[in-house]
Amino acid sequence: IIVALDGNPFFERLSNNNPAAFTALILLASMVVLYILTTIIARLLRYRTLQNRLIVSFIFIITVPILFTTAISAFNAFTNSRNQLTDTLQAISSLKQDQVNSILQQVLTSLSTMQQGSGQTSILYILDHPGANDELYQMNSSLASTRIRDFMSGQENRYQEILFLDTSGKVVLSSYSPDVSLVFNKEPFFQKGLVKYFGGLVKFPGNQNLTGVNQLLVSAPFYASNGQDVRGVLLLVVKNDDITNILMATPGLANAETYLVDANLEPITTTRYQPDKIKSKVIIDSITNKGGEGSGVYENYAGIPVLGYYRWSPSLQVAFVAEIPESVVFKNALSTLLASGLVGLFTIVIAIVAVISTSHAISEPLRALVNAAEQFAGGELNVRGKTDQQDEIGNLARSFNSMADQLQGTIGNLERRVAERTKDLERQTLRLRTAAEVARDAASAPNLDELLERAGRLIRDRFNLYHTGIFLLDGKKEFAVLRASPTEAGRILMENNHRLRVGEQGIVGRVAATGESRIVLDTGVDPVYFSNPLLPATRSEMALALKSNAGIIGVLDIQSDQAEAFTQDDISVMQVMADQLATAIERSRLLNEVETNLREMERTYSGFTEHSWLSFERRDHQTVGYKYDNVRLEPVDKIPEEAISALQTGLTFIPEPSEKSSKSGQSVAIPIRLRGDTIGVVNVHFQYSQAPEKSIGMIEQVADRLATALENARLLEDSMRNANKERVIGEITSKISSSVNIHNVLQTAVEELGHAIPGSDVIIQFQSDKEVQGQVK
Repeated sequence: IIVALDGNPFFERLSNNNPAAFTALILLASMVVLYILTTIIARLLRYRTLQNRLIVSFIFIITVPILFTTAISAFNAFTNSRNQLTDTLQAISSLKQDQVNSILQQVLTSLSTMQQGSGQTSILYILDHPGANDELYQMNSSLASTRIRDFMSGQENRYQEILFLDTSGKVVLSSYSPDVSLVFNKEPFFQKGLVKYFGGLVKFPGNQNLTGVNQLLVSAPFYASNGQDVRGVLLLVVKNDDITNILMATPGLANAETYLVDANLEPITTTRYQPDKIKSKVIIDSITNKGGEGSGVYENYAGIPVLGYYRWSPSLQVAFVAEIPESVVFKNALSTLLASGLVGLFTIVIAIVAVISTSHAISEPLRALVNAAEQFAGGELNVRGKTDQQDEIGNLARSFNSMADQLQGTIGNLERRVAERTKDLERQTLRLRTAAEVARDAASAPNLDELLERAGRLIRDRFNLYHTGIFLLDGKKEFAVLRASPTEAGRILMENNHRLRVGEQGIVGRVAATGESRIVLDTGVDPVYFSNPLLPATRSEMALALKSNAGIIGVLDIQSDQAEAFTQDDISVMQVMADQLATAIERSRLLNEVETNLREMERTYSGFTEHSWLSFERRDHQTVGYKYDNVRLEPVDKIPEEAISALQTGLTFIPEPSEKSSKSGQSVAIPIRLRGDTIGVVNVHFQYSQAPEKSIGMIEQVADRLATALENARLLEDSMRNANKERVIGEITSKISSSVNIHNVLQTAVEELGHAIPGSDVIIQFQSDKEVQGQVK
């Protein structure tokens, strides 16, 4: 039935290449059958219990879809088998066409070789002297014939005959001498061969073709030595063995058949049944149009239903046809069809058992529910409606109707009020959720400018606004400056440094001064509205204050192109978003200040550390470092090369392994870093050719602790030096203070400074009166 419907659809659109439409038709038919059967059974049987009704109904409800699914599975199996065989036929046809074209290309190569090879002079002499029989003509004829035989012997016995025709169509040279002097001036291969290349499968009218079969003929003009003048036609007749073998062999499909059809709708290769004409409409259309390809189910030349694939070959002017009997399609799909049927039958049995069990589980709870409803209805409630059903559902309906009169009015009013309130709550909830999402997404921005830009864009997009602007107060809080706006008008305003004076210009200025949110329901009649020529479509506006702990820091301005787009309830919702945005702005500002101060502190501290260590090195520390060889500790007066690299880069330096390091070991230089500055290097020489990674990691940790210890030692040494300096200054000051006259003071000062600074000359000298007067002048 499925195959019959698929092959003979009720409508043209329901063809075998449209399984979706076929599936829809089967589904519709199944639903109609299910409805009819259910209606008939419901009218014929009078159920006493709900369980019986459920069992019968569920069996039909489950059985029909299962049958439908089985039918669709069978149809899909048949369609898949057909599609697979169609793809196979297409591949076979393409392969055979490529093989035939390959033979044609080889013939063309041979044709070119024959036109340009040796013996061309002799052939031209024969073509230029038709009818001559002198000695020179005989000699050239012998040379040309030898050339033809040599060429044929070197082509693996591919050609049946090679002919040369003069411009009148007469054969003057041929590998088969009985064909000499035949005239082919009316044949297409001669007429087209005089002008250009010709190739095709036609019946060659030579004497060797006694059976009149079609053969592959290739002809082309034979030019004079100047390569321009046509002196005749070269014709190659290819044996049919190669093409016949190609078309007859069909790997993997013993029942498939491949043949060629010419433009006259005649098969030109061997077929199982030899027809005079091809009668298949689809193949006739392809040959008539001389192009394209296709596939489908049709009756072949013998009237047998087949699945076929056809393709027109422009190079040979023939159609390649590959066909396989439709019975093969049925055989391939039969196993799948049987499997689908068995699965469907087994599923129906299981479904019936499951329905019986399920119906019992459903009916029992309903009985309990009915008993509970009857007890609940035993109070002040009265029976409202009647029912003719004598089952559990009827009892449940009577119990429900007993409560309906008293609850109907109350429930109706309550539902109406709940619906109205729910609608308002949903609207407010949606705006609150959207506002929270906007604040959350905006707060994730990495800096203040990105925060403002992202907040403006999100607010406009999420609330579908005409314009959004974020104003921040300047340092003196005299102007509200536009800092972010996602619209083109906002970009122009920011380029022009748009700002509004606080307390004077528009609702933005008013809100910036008072901190109270304001709505303009109709900009055309509001006296406070500031008309901006860049925003001509604004009809309503809302301004919200951005407040932080420090007070008002800015204003959020939102505009709509709809009148009365905002309500008073929107202010509370949007103000929540504005407060979160203000908090995010203030937090971003504080974060920027903290980061700036931290960078400045790090830069100052790093410079102080670098200056301190440079001063420490310039003092009387002449030793570059110390070296320990597991025996003794001694100073180092030269820094190793790898240590210099680590000092310059601040990174651990590990030289590449070399032949030298494999013998003497490898050295590793690890920098000693203090607050980002390199103050020294730990240079370790390993006896291994490859330094252990664990050891390097341990030395890096030791270098970090060494940097801290060195800094502590330097600070201690500086503290002790400063303390010693203060002590010496105090002793000198004490001794000077004990002197009673100027000369003793000067002598004591000179002596003590000399003791404090060994190896120095100390001179204290006063200026004379003349020098003082000269300086005054």
